[in-house]
Amino acid sequence: MIVIDEQPFSYVEHDGFRYFCSVAFPQFCIPSRFTVARNISKVFLCETEQLRNTLKSLNSRNALTTDCWTSVQNLSYMCLIAHFIDDMCKLHKRILNFCNIDSHKGKEIRKEVESFILYWGIEEKLSCITVYNASANDVVVAHLKDNLMDKLVLGGEFFHMRCGAHILNLIVKYGLELIKDAIVRIRGAVRHVRSSTKRSKLFDACVSKSKILSKASVSLDVPTRWNATYIMLETTLKFERAFKRMRQEDPAFEKDLKDGFPSQKDWETTKRMLGTLYVTDNMHYLEILGVLASLLEWTQDDDVNIVLMGDQMRKKFDMYYGDFGKTNVMVLVVVALDPKYKMSFVKFSLRKIYPLDFKKVEELYAQYNQMRKIYDEFYENDVEDAMENSELEEYLNAPPKKMNNETFNILKWWSDKCTTYKVLASMTNDILAIPVSTVASESTFSTSARMVDDFRSNLLPKTVEALIFTQGWLRASHVCFDLEKLLEDMEKFEEEINRNMEIHVEEINSCCF
Repeated sequence: MIVIDEQPFSYVEHDGFRYFCSVAFPQFCIPSRFTVARNISKVFLCETEQLRNTLKSLNSRNALTTDCWTSVQNLSYMCLIAHFIDDMCKLHKRILNFCNIDSHKGKEIRKEVESFILYWGIEEKLSCITVYNASANDVVVAHLKDNLMDKLVLGGEFFHMRCGAHILNLIVKYGLELIKDAIVRIRGAVRHVRSSTKRSKLFDACVSKSKILSKASVSLDVPTRWNATYIMLETTLKFERAFKRMRQEDPAFEKDLKDGFPSQKDWETTKRMLGTLYVTDNMHYLEILGVLASLLEWTQDDDVNIVLMGDQMRKKFDMYYGDFGKTNVMVLVVVALDPKYKMSFVKFSLRKIYPLDFKKVEELYAQYNQMRKIYDEFYENDVEDAMENSELEEYLNAPPKKMNNETFNILKWWSDKCTTYKVLASMTNDILAIPVSTVASESTFSTSARMVDDFRSNLLPKTVEALIFTQGWLRASHVCFDLEKLLEDMEKFEEEINRNMEIHVEEINSCCF
């Protein structure tokens, strides 16, 4: 509990915790903070050995991600994570190291990453490394490729995977910047409505009068999380008529808005922008296509401002995806290994991204055909030369399958097909483990820096390392983070508190008079 819930060691000495234990489980002997620290150290050593054995016996390759953190005391930390699929076709993510480094410079990061790879004995079992887009990380990747070239697939040609979440964040932040004035005015209107129970009730009345049937409720965003801003804008747009009615019925409304009431143009521009900002598909390549499709649609719009906005965002998009030579082929191999899409979709989508240069598209497609080369190099000893049609050809020649995106589990599909595509199914364990982002799902939409919390910042670096390690291993199962659901729960909680406060005030007033 101390490790998983990130509680200080002294938590076991808090009066509330001790009272809870005395009532819930009086036989429990509460340990001291020192005993807790010693026990965590034992768990850390035990889990380290267990993970070492797991990695040693693993048949598939590991994909790595690395990221840098900073404590409130300005100490630098580096986190190295391994992603792999076990023999039961289950995807795992394990923290290998979380250590204090002198700086975020490439030389320091390179030294630590290389030493950890050797420490865990995975230098011959690497597929890719996904890193944040920074020059320091380019130094790290270049050095690792040089030193591990003979151990990497295709000599490390596709070893470097750039963080897709970071790139999409930059594009989206740029888009939000283009409509920042509209967002500020909409945020002000939402803040006014949520500033008191009286105003909330008045707004609810306006919603009813406007005959808006939506069960959603307006919520303020978290400025450093752009999907929270998206949720705020999306829900607010549903209540556009209610906001306009409240403006008429509440004289204080517009006076309270120092940045002004949202104009009709604000509503329209925001509505169009939302189609591009929020991407929900779990495949990075499809996210890219979704953003591009919206940008292309904007450039054909009748509104000159929308066309200008689309052109500006397209320039930002092209900085990262305009040159297909920067695209890691593994991203498309993952799409090809999805039975819903296969190579036909890859080829089709490439023509959408690069419609003006078919020759280059064909050249790139020829590169993507190196999947056969990747396939052979991965398992060249397992493929019989006498086979007229390889498993790969048989799989790719079969038409894509129609499946429900919400329920489809690609790992389970390949697990079920392991007898039909024995070698290819094993290959997918190496490729499907490759992450396109260095950040956890709950951090994907965050624009703030990685920070070590106040409690951990006051501990010795070695203790911080043990805590982060152990927490990552104990939290082996992935916990889905639903910000929209969290915001809804918070709103209900706030409403309940406000109701209780009103009742309490009424009781006090009745007693006084």
